[in-house]
Amino acid sequence: MADPVAPDPGPLALLAPLIGPVLSAGIGVFMRHAHDAVTGKPFSLRRLVFEIPSMLGFGVMGGAVGSYLGAPEIVQWGVATLLGSLGTQGVDAVIARYLRGKTGGG
Repeated sequence: MADPVAPDPGPLALLAPLIGPVLSAGIGVFMRHAHDAVTGKPFSLRRLVFEIPSMLGFGVMGGAVGSYLGAPEIVQWGVATLLGSLGTQGVDAVIARYLRGKTGGG
């Protein structure tokens, strides 16, 4: 008797766990842009479109950090939202501050 062949899950099945964190990162980016608009900074749809790679990256990072910590899926979404709301400059500042504290610089 022949061994049954497992069906190939396909690329979409492999990317399915990232849907929640990526959407959450997008919500974080929208939150940041909304805050900027409330504080009087100009809103630009073009700038928002250029944030799409950030949304994808923050979604992957948020999912990875949450998974590394063994956190439930909703926490992974929360981490991705936090990263999206901080933005690239905010994440850079947090990492720089952490590294300065680790090296004793100040």
